[in-house]
Amino acid sequence: MCVYMHITHQYTNTPIYTNTSKMANFSMIVAIDEEGGIGKDGKIPWNSAEDLKYFSKITRGSIVIMGRNTWESLPQKPLKQRENVIISGTLIGENVYPSLDDALNFYKDDLREIFIIGGQRLYEEGIRRRRRPSLRDGVCQKIYITAFSGKYNCDVFFPIREIEEKYVKVWQDGNRTLFERIGGEGD
Repeated sequence: MCVYMHITHQYTNTPIYTNTSKMANFSMIVAIDEEGGIGKDGKIPWNSAEDLKYFSKITRGSIVIMGRNTWESLPQKPLKQRENVIISGTLIGENVYPSLDDALNFYKDDLREIFIIGGQRLYEEGIRRRRRPSLRDGVCQKIYITAFSGKYNCDVFFPIREIEEKYVKVWQDGNRTLFERIGGEGD
């Protein structure tokens, strides 16, 4: 049974009809240091052309969801060959949504892979999402992690310890690892 809800976009006041019985699943891609650090002072603390190529290869043709700080930290906007989506309570514009739920609801019928690409708050929210009986989907299915050696004195972090109970390592090549979600309803 599909349940449709009429809501109004908070900035444009245009009606949005939402199928509340299903949300899009998504993946995450992240680069971390030895402590799970992902950024320092609003920037990525390492400079790796190889990792940027990997990120581009994995996310090309997909939908990338990011928080406002991640969006503002990008040296070139938008990321080419991807649909850029920003989660923000303060920005107004096309492809800007006030919450992750709103974005996942909007893209629920899109066949492209959806990636959360940062920052810390979205990673935490994505990892902590649970399947709910009324929302069969809307959880993180895969996490692509690149791990850099060393500690970079980061001030924002990926919740690396939280993935151990919900995900299993399915592939590793050097410093890159792919995790997939395990479990069923209510996990």
